[in-house]
Order: sequence, then structure tokens, then C-alpha cells
Amino acid sequence: MLRAQRGTGSRTLWTSLDFVGLAGASLVVGLGYQVYSLDFPLLVNTLSHRSPVAIGALQGVEFLPNLFLAMLIGVVVDRVSRRRFILTATALRAAVLLGIYALLRAGVFSMGAILASAFLLSTVSYAFHNARMSIVKVVFARERLIEVNAVLSFLEQVVAIAGPAAAGLLLTWLPLQAGLAVITATALLGLLLLRLMHFRDDPAPAQRSFGEDFKAGVAELRRNRPLFALSLIVVFTNSTGGSFSAMLLYFAKDGLHVGNGELGLLLTAMSIGAALGSAAAPRLRAALGIARLFAVAIAGSAAAYLLMFLAHDTSATVLSLLLEGTSTAVLAVGVWTFRQETTPPEMIGRISGLTGSIFKLGMPFAIFASGFLAAALGARAVFLGCAAVNLLLVLYFLRSPLRTVERRAARVDAQPT
Repeated sequence: MLRAQRGTGSRTLWTSLDFVGLAGASLVVGLGYQVYSLDFPLLVNTLSHRSPVAIGALQGVEFLPNLFLAMLIGVVVDRVSRRRFILTATALRAAVLLGIYALLRAGVFSMGAILASAFLLSTVSYAFHNARMSIVKVVFARERLIEVNAVLSFLEQVVAIAGPAAAGLLLTWLPLQAGLAVITATALLGLLLLRLMHFRDDPAPAQRSFGEDFKAGVAELRRNRPLFALSLIVVFTNSTGGSFSAMLLYFAKDGLHVGNGELGLLLTAMSIGAALGSAAAPRLRAALGIARLFAVAIAGSAAAYLLMFLAHDTSATVLSLLLEGTSTAVLAVGVWTFRQETTPPEMIGRISGLTGSIFKLGMPFAIFASGFLAAALGARAVFLGCAAVNLLLVLYFLRSPLRTVERRAARVDAQPT
């Protein structure tokens, strides 16, 4: 049914209304998120009278949906029309934002309402990305997946480069309440762009209970040994990447004594590297294959961490961040693509949700531990430890089930739907 609609042949992706709608919505919603990521903490800071506890609570509630609701959202995505689901999630984003804006305009300053809305917005944001991942899987042919994911990742990095500066400038001239109106407008524009998508994926009536579908997703991941092995590797790469990023600010200020302007440029270098990595991922996949692509990306991050360990000036730091951004983006695009290639279309929502939760399991603990390690031995010790872990991952990679990934992807793609 849907499989017959897949692919765009040799044409550019931009001739596909499905892709234009999805990519355009991702771009404008991403810009809205950049404003949100500055506006909401400032709102909480103002309403709580600069309470660090309130800021921590905001960050905590935003993390909860990905950890606890990802698999449940994945089950829903697999049971309903993905097109209608992503439209509904985007409409809910606009409704929540509009509700908070109306409360603040009415003079109702409720910290509980702000935190509740942050939780809801984080939930619908995850739902949007899960549905987007599923739509890419079912709409585009296997040979286009790496290209689609690379373009979407590239657009995210463009937003990451330009978005913070644009958000900061916007909120310099507008009150925080007006910032909410701007975020709401981006959600509404995203909704209009998503309506450009014309594919249809009305699912057959559910044959199993919600709990049975949940268990089926877990069983599918257990059967897919290469993807499960990759998920465990990503637990460690995310943990080292999170630790590296967490200690970067401390190291730049206390170790290299950079100013705030230089610090902004350093962080931009990582986003530029990520944009370059996203653009290069399809060609690297074609040249190396997916398995070697993973190994090269992980080794690239190890080299970036080692370079930061050795860095004594900003030029070496910039090179390290460019390399880390590039390697992380190549790995991310490869992981997204491999997950789509090796997962049956009817399972993609659940597998995306389950693996997405697994990916982040180690991050809170690793970041927390890196703070203690930096306090005891300095930030350079954290960078050296991250490099060592990634080098061990490359060695593990050479003996893991991931050596068979290309054959696994080909078998799944050949299955009838």
C-alpha cells in the first residue's frame, strides 16, 4: 500500500512535497525551539526570583518524556496514521504555547503552569521527532534514507548555528511574553508546511492490545542483534559526548581563559562541524559502508577528545570542536539510517522510541561523574577518559555483530509489506 509510493527516483528530494513539508516544518519548528530554549529559562528565572532550584526543575521535567514516554509514544505512532499524528503533535505544541501566552497576558504568573507546559512541550517535541523518523522510513526508498537524514540533520545544524543569535536578538527587543507568541507562530507555520505532505498511511485496525504491541517492540529489538549492539555503543558515545560538552565550558573559562565572545565562537565551531558532517555523511556511507562509517565516526570523536586534552590555545580547541561536531553528526545520521533500514515499517515508531531511551541511559550518570573527576584531576582528565572509552568502542566494534549490518539491512528491506 504505502511501499508502492516510496522513493523519488533520481530526482532531487526537493521535488517531493512530502520532503519539502517535512524539512520545512523541521526548520521552522527548530527555529521556534531556539527561541523557546532561551525564553522559557528566562521566564522561570524571572518568575522564581532567580531560583536555581526552579531552573533545575525546568531542565528535569524536559528530560522526563524522552526517558519514560518514548516507547509509549512509539507504540502510538505505529498504531495510527503518522501523517495525522505529526500534524496533531504540532497543533498541540501551538495550543500549549498559546495557553501559556494567554495566562501571562492575563497576569497569571504560575510556576506550576510553566513547568507543566514545559513537560507537555517536551513530550510533543519528542512525538514530532519520532513521527518524523517513522515518516522518513515509510515514505522514502532505502537508497534515499541516508540522503534524507543527512539533509534533515544539516538543517538542524544550520538552526543550531544561527538560532541562538537570532533568539537572543529577538528577546533583546521583545518582552518574554512576546517571545511565546513568536514560538507559537513557528508552530503554526510548521503545521501549514506539514499539510503539504500528501502521502497516506491509514493503518489497518489494531489486532493486538497496547501492551502486546509494546512487548512486540521489545522482542523486535532483541531479534535485531546488530541494532541492539549499536544501541549499547551509542549509550557510551552519548555519555562521552555529554561529558565532553559539560566540561568544555569549565575548561574554556578556567583552562584557556577565553572571553565570552571567544566562547561563543568556539561553540559555533562545533555546530559548523556538525553541518559539515551531515553534508558529508551520504558520500562517506557510499565510500565506506555503514559499518566502517560507524567506526570512523567513533574514532574521529576519540581524536577530538585527545586533541582537546592536548590543547593549550584556541586554535587547537577550534580544531577539536570541528572534528567532534563532524564525527558526532556522521554517527547520528548513520544511526538514524541504520535504524530505519533494519526495522520493519510497522515497528519503526516503537524501535525509535525504545532505542532513543536506551541511547540516553548513561548520560546523567556520566555527566555527574565527570564533574567529580574534573574537580579532582581537572577537565583534561575527563577529555582523556572520553578518548580512551571511544578507542575501546572502536576495538569492540571490530568484534561485534555490527560487522553484519549491511547484510541485515538488505534482508529487512527485501521483505514484503
